[in-house]
Amino acid sequence: DTKTALALSVLSFLLHDMPSSPLYKALLEGGLGTAYCPGYGYDTAFRRAMFTIGVTNAGQDQTSLNEVEQTILKTLQDVVERGFDKTHIEAALHQIEVNAKKPNASFGFNLLMNILGFEVNGIDGLQQLQVSENIAFLREKEKEGRYFEKLVEKYLLNNPHRVRLEQTPDQKAIEQEEAREKERLQKETERLTDAERKAIAADYDGLRSLQEKHPDLSCLPKLRLTD
Repeated sequence: DTKTALALSVLSFLLHDMPSSPLYKALLEGGLGTAYCPGYGYDTAFRRAMFTIGVTNAGQDQTSLNEVEQTILKTLQDVVERGFDKTHIEAALHQIEVNAKKPNASFGFNLLMNILGFEVNGIDGLQQLQVSENIAFLREKEKEGRYFEKLVEKYLLNNPHRVRLEQTPDQKAIEQEEAREKERLQKETERLTDAERKAIAADYDGLRSLQEKHPDLSCLPKLRLTD
């Protein structure tokens, strides 16, 4: 439903996006990565909404990768046991409410994409336009006690639908690409006739001459002080 989806968005903000956020301190300040992975946090753009936690530029050996996973799980468990700071929860709710109401250059587009994300998951996307009502609902739920901690426990720790995804860069990718390009050019060169080679050379000379030619500025409109 819309309110749970909004709550998970707030939860993502709490976990990731403040200097005091648990995952920020554990993963980034802890030196396990240089930044969060692309697409981190709660995402409703797919048929099944996802909650992604990860980092970029972690060590490539299994020991380092295991440490990242174990740190994430331990941090989430600590959140459940110790709870979020109440002032941090209120700051997150306030920030999300301001962001939702503050117009900017991409306000309409972002609003449309958010609505589509809810609709894809079978939720009435227009309900999220009731920003004040939804935020008030979350404040009331939090007053009941440990609302966001229970979300961590239900959706992140006790959820068996979890995937560990590792992406390791190929250290020889650029070298291999250059070799393929060189081979392709060699084959193309060998199949050219003398006439085709001369035509390519002429086109090159013509392009170079055009690029080096001093532009004619007289064709540009001018604005004088007298105007």
